[in-house]
Amino acid sequence: MKVSQRDMRPTRIPRLSGILAGAGPARRSLLVLLCLALAPGAFAQRIGFRQALEAALTHSTSMGIAKADQVKAHYTYLQARNVFFPQLTFGSGAAQTWGYPMSIEGSAPSLFNVTSQSSLLNWAQSDFLHAAKVDQESAGTAFEDQRQATLLETALTYMQLDRASAQAQALQQELELAGRLQTISRQRLQEGIDSKLDLTRANLSVARVRMRLTQLQGNIDLLRQRLAQLTGYDARELDTDSGSIPPLPEINHQEDMAARAVQLSPAVKAAEEKAQSMQFRAKGEHKLLYPAVDLVGNYGLFTKYNNLNLLFPNGQFSRNNATFGVAIRFPFINPTQRAHAASADAEALKAKTQAEAVRQQVSNDALRWQRTVEQLAAARQVAELEYQLAEADAEAVQARTQLGTATIKDQEDARIAASDKQAALFEAQFQLQRACLQLLRLTGELENWALH
Repeated sequence: MKVSQRDMRPTRIPRLSGILAGAGPARRSLLVLLCLALAPGAFAQRIGFRQALEAALTHSTSMGIAKADQVKAHYTYLQARNVFFPQLTFGSGAAQTWGYPMSIEGSAPSLFNVTSQSSLLNWAQSDFLHAAKVDQESAGTAFEDQRQATLLETALTYMQLDRASAQAQALQQELELAGRLQTISRQRLQEGIDSKLDLTRANLSVARVRMRLTQLQGNIDLLRQRLAQLTGYDARELDTDSGSIPPLPEINHQEDMAARAVQLSPAVKAAEEKAQSMQFRAKGEHKLLYPAVDLVGNYGLFTKYNNLNLLFPNGQFSRNNATFGVAIRFPFINPTQRAHAASADAEALKAKTQAEAVRQQVSNDALRWQRTVEQLAAARQVAELEYQLAEADAEAVQARTQLGTATIKDQEDARIAASDKQAALFEAQFQLQRACLQLLRLTGELENWALH
């Protein structure tokens, strides 16, 4: 079964018919103005779907954290790489001495000195450098994964807010109809046609609709606040544009989405890069037991008042002194480092196993969402047909009520049934959109759909 663009296009729910039936021009205008005044976001700023997503990518705090991690990984890599470049230190060790000149920080007292050191041969640092390079790439992958997560959250929040706003408009229309039926029931009670029980039932209907509208308005406020936090817009001036939500692409349920998701998922790639980095680090820990060679150099400008000239008779003392060569280290016995290397091997194995678990999870999630989309598409079609039937029944009952063959209670029951089916259709529509977006993220197509 294929999910067509029509199945995933935001549904424009028809209004309950007959809301303003029988009302005069003046009353009809008053009701329209009241509806506009009560509508959530009536005076809010409408932002398009793509506009909201682009704003979230630049304003979201999660994106800022991911970007900072990416920058940190880049400079961590530079830190590991620059070990192989000379590090120069300029300074002075000037001091007054009495008797034999003692050293200052390992060197003879000098008016001016320069020290230089760089790694010339270090197998362990080479592996650590490879690990840092992979970590840098992994930070980029994590940034991309967070980008997809931000797009998904913003899109779902936008769609939820749009759905809730549409539901609120429908409930406002229902509240107007319930109020009109309440007025009619009150008039019929005064005429002795209806009983107090009928009026109580009408009052209860109005109270129920008002309660649902209040609950929905609270949900709208929360969604609008979250969308404002993601996009940086003012929550009090934020509203959605239903026409800006693009139709989702067709999903072929015969395609192997699980394999595609494993191949394209940033989460899988990040887990594999982490495992690779841990393997390089484990190799580096073992190679810390290998010989290492550093290139070193020192220069010092000595003074005569430190009595150094007395140590070199016959004019052999020189104020300019330099040393240049290599420092070789061979850790012959180091059981602590061997244990640390074995621990790094275990961490590398753990990371490799975790990467396999992520691959399996992504594969399972892709298959589950693929089947869920197919099921929800069928459920949405059923919900739409049920709402159409309920709407048709409500119109028929209203017509019979005007002819006197049906009661106000019959009309109220039909209206409630149509309202319930409408709410079910709204929910089915959103659940289908949500499942499709989850599947698009897993297969790497979310950004192409949202921003292109």
